[in-house]
Amino acid sequence: MRGQGAARSLRKWTLRRLRWGSSTSSTTKTFPYSTRTLLEPYLAEQAALNRTDEDLETLETIHKNCHDALRDSELKKVYKYEIRFHTAVANAAKNPLLILIENFTSSVLLDTKHLLKPDVNFSVHVLDAHEKLIGAIRNRQPEEAREIMLTHVRTVGIFLEQLADTPLKWR
Repeated sequence: MRGQGAARSLRKWTLRRLRWGSSTSSTTKTFPYSTRTLLEPYLAEQAALNRTDEDLETLETIHKNCHDALRDSELKKVYKYEIRFHTAVANAAKNPLLILIENFTSSVLLDTKHLLKPDVNFSVHVLDAHEKLIGAIRNRQPEEAREIMLTHVRTVGIFLEQLADTPLKWR
């Protein structure tokens, strides 16, 4: 229970820093970003090596659901599916400890997306990267999966960082 409480506290602290204009804090900017750039390319590589047909089907279903939500302009659902996709990649990697870390990082990222409200163009980029990643995982190309994920995570990090530096949109 202590670990969950600590994780919740860190998540709230990170969001408070974003919400109250402290997004220029190096801690707030680097926490999810640096964790993701270290973790997610490795998870993508391992997913390409260890995935089952069921894992691949899960990734494809989440991707389709995300695409459908984007077509219907339901951005909150889009954000949720974008994050679920990354969690499914982690699950396909088959490393329980890294899955736990990815789940936490993803929850912070989802909250950040709800706060910053990236637009449709952002999600189009995300869907494109996810489609390429599915191909690399399907074809069991670990190096390709790693590179696609690294490029994707870096691009998303830069985009969200730019959004955080602009006045937040409260809807």
